[in-house]
Amino acid sequence: MEWGTMKVGSTKVAVNLSNAYTSAVVVASIQYNNNTIPVVTRISRVTGSSFDIQLQSAGFGTVVEDNVNYLVVEEGQHTIELEGGIQLIVEAQKYNSSVTDEKFSWRGHRQTYLTAHFNPVVVGQVMSTNDPKWSVFWDRGPRRNAPPSPRALFTGKTSCEDFVTDRVAETIGFIVFEEGHGTMNGVEFEAKLGDDTIRGIHESPPFVYTFNTSFVTGAPAIAVVSKAGVDGNNGGWAYVYGPHPTTASTLDLA
Repeated sequence: MEWGTMKVGSTKVAVNLSNAYTSAVVVASIQYNNNTIPVVTRISRVTGSSFDIQLQSAGFGTVVEDNVNYLVVEEGQHTIELEGGIQLIVEAQKYNSSVTDEKFSWRGHRQTYLTAHFNPVVVGQVMSTNDPKWSVFWDRGPRRNAPPSPRALFTGKTSCEDFVTDRVAETIGFIVFEEGHGTMNGVEFEAKLGDDTIRGIHESPPFVYTFNTSFVTGAPAIAVVSKAGVDGNNGGWAYVYGPHPTTASTLDLA
């Protein structure tokens, strides 16, 4: 497992990994600060040692550079020993998705967890660029507007309310954490499913989540986020928001 931040614009940037992977699952989140148009992260050319990343407009206008946070996990189920004798359960999966959800149509693919989760926290990514048209990851639980639950996880890609809704098949990757806070190899982290309080980019963000446990080591260096469920029919995706989105106790989102 590894993580980092890259400054990325519309041109592909190669990210060289510190670890070697047999089957890497990559999830990335924009720190939305410099852009003023809707943009998404596009991941491609994922290998055991690197991947490419870029930003793409999901509408009209010019993409500018913003920081993008990323998380990489080996595909499969993992039990990671944390400080204090605590164990962290993590799983990562990927698959080929030929289904594209859109405004008023939210099916997704039903997934089977590799291990039991009591409070699953799911983040995901469209991990290929087979289609030049943009799409983004989404997930839900037993209903469209419900987050993933211990018994129900649906994932997929969506074109939301784009005028052209069809997309070719893409590789979808997702990572599931058990909700909690801990320290791994000296690095403090938290996985959390937040409340249903995050609103749109034109509704005066940031919208603030409070961590379950404040970070003793100070503001976390990165945050990776995904929406959990779809309230309205149009869809959307999550941003880490602003020039300084984290403090020791809070995370700014939109």
